[in-house]
Amino acid sequence: MKKKISHSNACAKLIISGEYSALYKQPAIVTNLEYYNTQCSIFITNEQNIKISYKNETIMDGLITQALSTKKNEKVAFSTPTFSEESKVFDFTQFKKLSKNDFKNLFVMDNKNFTLPLYTIYLLCKKLDLNITNIHIEIKSNIPFKCGLGSSASCIVAILRSMLSIYNKYQITDIEIIEITKEAECLVHGESSGIDILPIFYNKPIIFNANKNTPPKAISNTNIQQKNNYNLFLVFTGIPQIDTKQNIEYVKKLKKNKIFWDTLGHITTDIIDSISIKNDRIYIEPISYNTFIQAMKENHRLLLDLGVVPKYIQDFIENIESTNGAAKICGSGSIHGDKAGYILAFSSSEKILQSLCNKFKFTYRILYPVYTKGI
Repeated sequence: MKKKISHSNACAKLIISGEYSALYKQPAIVTNLEYYNTQCSIFITNEQNIKISYKNETIMDGLITQALSTKKNEKVAFSTPTFSEESKVFDFTQFKKLSKNDFKNLFVMDNKNFTLPLYTIYLLCKKLDLNITNIHIEIKSNIPFKCGLGSSASCIVAILRSMLSIYNKYQITDIEIIEITKEAECLVHGESSGIDILPIFYNKPIIFNANKNTPPKAISNTNIQQKNNYNLFLVFTGIPQIDTKQNIEYVKKLKKNKIFWDTLGHITTDIIDSISIKNDRIYIEPISYNTFIQAMKENHRLLLDLGVVPKYIQDFIENIESTNGAAKICGSGSIHGDKAGYILAFSSSEKILQSLCNKFKFTYRILYPVYTKGI
């Protein structure tokens, strides 16, 4: 017998600009994605243990990332959604004795579906000096793994929200919660800049500043009345062969100098300066359109220099650019293979983008309209 006592959810994230460079004290702009999310429910049970159930409801290239046809009768092929569910039970007595290194070893042997939630609970228990038992944590997510949408950070935030709604008598600040989330994320990525965490935690677009003396800044809303002409698209290219941690380690070994990272930081600043936000949506003024496009292209060139954009993805982006658009990876990409998770594309023609996606066997969805006045 079990009784639900808590439920919470956390969205996904999308990096507009600043992947990798945020690790080198450069700015980034990241937004929340609410149609991808992780849900966490906590139940009290009669068992003296911690049970974790993980249900993956990812629809890799079906309903969620479907191609949005511009022709009513045009047929579009979709893959079957993938559903899987697993459960594991952990003895609380043994759980308390684990060290951080034990979790690292467990993560290598197991998978993050269970090790990451368990480590998140472990860190919270250490912080608040909690003794917990007889709980069942049920996690459901539709966020694809290793694709640049922050599946790990979303899972951590959802669990912490559920746990803290139960143990609400304990005083803990937002900064402390974010620090726990960042430490838990390091289990997956090796090093965390915090760039994934903030838009998920605050559920809004964030201008990220890696300088610890400056708090992260949420982008202010503006009163812009504009006409819809251009769109941002989220293009799914497939699950990368290499994970984020391996990509980060590879980039570190390149030992790019400060000039490189400063350049990428300046490009991100150009992107930040070229947009406004209304109701958590991106808006671009006509005067800033060329700046936004050029900055996205330059961002892509520097990511090419890091070696994290597979050749097949490069070809796709070249096609986008040849039609007066721009595109870039929005996660860590991949140093091997021909897939890079999700790409952020900017185009005035959905028809052109759809044709290219069909050619490369990618799928897409409109992220949201970019309203550009007077064009």
